[in-house]
Amino acid sequence: PTPSSEPVIDDAALRALLDATDLDTVRSVIELMHNDATAVVGELRQAAQKNDAVALGRIAHRLKGSSGTLGMLQVQGLCQTLEQQASHKKLVNPDQQVTAIEQALSTALPLLENHPAVTGLS
Repeated sequence: PTPSSEPVIDDAALRALLDATDLDTVRSVIELMHNDATAVVGELRQAAQKNDAVALGRIAHRLKGSSGTLGMLQVQGLCQTLEQQASHKKLVNPDQQVTAIEQALSTALPLLENHPAVTGLS
């Protein structure tokens, strides 16, 4: 599916994480993700510029896992696509994919930080 056809945040995944841990832990994980996002995008951009499929796959895999845990569906989906292409050494416009991941993160992180389940309003 295209990123726009799916929700930005998977409420069920976020609530499952909250059920498995606690609100403070989830807030800490979100803060870590927010703080690391710029660095991770920078790593992806460098790997894309070098057309380094191995590095792109590794970084996309890492980001896919953390974004999936937090329920960031679009980020997770974009990372999965990039990871699959990298594993087959068939990268398609990796620079554009990194930009799409960056945009998805910039959309998802504020929504996640202000999600009622995270702010304690639900």
